[in-house]
Amino acid sequence: KVTHALRDNLDLLGGTSFSTAKSGTGRENTYGAEAGLEWKFNPMISWSLLYEGTWQDSPGGSDDYNEQRVLAGIILKR
Repeated sequence: KVTHALRDNLDLLGGTSFSTAKSGTGRENTYGAEAGLEWKFNPMISWSLLYEGTWQDSPGGSDDYNEQRVLAGIILKR
């Protein structure tokens, strides 16, 4: 994961992932990506918007999946 400050109160978030596992018929590969923004109203409250994608390739194709999510949230800090 990486975070880049676009402004003092606005961060750009991003990241990728990859994992592989051996199964009975070959290898399962899982790929991930995420991108988002975090807008800080003040040091205690921020708002976030995040996209996450996950893809899995399985041998034979029967267990493949593709998951896409968009998440929004409010972050409260003490």
